[in-house]
Amino acid sequence: MSGGHYNYQEDHIRYLAEALREDIYQALKPRPQKIHEDYWTVYKVEHNPHTHHSSQMQLFPCLRGTYGYEEYRTKTEAVKALKSRLGKSNAVLSDRDFSGDTFLDKKEEDVIYEDKRESCQECKEGDSISLYHVRHCVYDRYPYDEYVLELQPESVEFMKECYRILRMAEVYTELVDRMLSGDDSEDTLPDNCKMEMEALEKELSEIDWSKPEFGDDEDSEDDDEYDDD
Repeated sequence: MSGGHYNYQEDHIRYLAEALREDIYQALKPRPQKIHEDYWTVYKVEHNPHTHHSSQMQLFPCLRGTYGYEEYRTKTEAVKALKSRLGKSNAVLSDRDFSGDTFLDKKEEDVIYEDKRESCQECKEGDSISLYHVRHCVYDRYPYDEYVLELQPESVEFMKECYRILRMAEVYTELVDRMLSGDDSEDTLPDNCKMEMEALEKELSEIDWSKPEFGDDEDSEDDDEYDDD
């Protein structure tokens, strides 16, 4: 390929198509087994008692773990850690009504604490107070080191059609580029287009979407071992 009339910007179409094909592969590959999580943690919440809205949330700064927060096996452990931080006599259960606070998302088993020293101060309208949300976290997740793309089959088929269109756009753009650059004549454009499109259709028909375009990790490891020898 020569060309250059478009400064080889058509290469970006191919890069986009390659990224799209990788996403299709990720959506089709077998998914790893999910990990069940069941733990308690403590969040610090900035709550406005006048509007009953929690306008800001941040992780409780003194209870940080591997992923930015500390995980506790039980509610008792989480409450103990909170009281250790605030002072046992300062951490008091909140009797405020949080039913209208959708941001807080309090579950039935969760508990909300306040710092007695702060709560006793007069809170002016517009001011916020700090709440400490002892929260029960229960969910299933994929391993953190695994990239999982969950899509409906219809969405994957749509992406395949998008990939086909991008590859066609690449071919057409390169043909025009070569013509305008003087590498090909206008007279040869129809024949060149037919030849390129036939080659593309053959390539598309032979694609195994369940495999990555440029090999998988196991192939890369085998290549590394061969290079070391």
